[in-house]
Amino acid sequence: MGYQGVRRTHPDRPLLRMATMLLGGASSSRLVQDLRAIQGLSYDLSSHSLGREKSGEIYISGATRPETAVKMMEGIDRVITTMKESPPTEEELVRIQRLYNTELAGLMETADAIAVVTADIDQFSLDKELIDATRRQVNAATSAEVCRVIQEQFDPSSRLVVLVGPTVELEEKLKQDRNWGEVQTTGSTPR
Repeated sequence: MGYQGVRRTHPDRPLLRMATMLLGGASSSRLVQDLRAIQGLSYDLSSHSLGREKSGEIYISGATRPETAVKMMEGIDRVITTMKESPPTEEELVRIQRLYNTELAGLMETADAIAVVTADIDQFSLDKELIDATRRQVNAATSAEVCRVIQEQFDPSSRLVVLVGPTVELEEKLKQDRNWGEVQTTGSTPR
């Protein structure tokens, strides 16, 4: 499942990354807790945001059985809707701030990693203080700011769903519910 994201230099980029971490970026994330720990629908759930030069994307991925695919999609949609109405708790905010800071530290952990970051800064004409500025923004972020970005970026009208699996079964299940917008299926069909 995917949504339109923001370009890499957008001021909300760090907040969007925090939102995707809250959604599915760690074992304590809302998707993992709900769809894996409580419902047992998937053991492979994650969400990410990528910022590119001119645009970005948000994607949520997971694996489940064909017969539970629609239930899992509905669960993802429900968790996102809940996130829009319920900002991160103080505990969640601190947890995603720590996780983000750990990722930032990893960017500068080895000489090779530093070379990659330096090349990206030069190639894309990014602010040389980008990592420090991002760290400051992440540490100062509020639950209300993260919630605002969730409300703005997770727009069902821009959602794209791609399902891979036995397409006949999936298409039949999706015909029962027309609320998914554009849906693409790819995979095997019975012979």
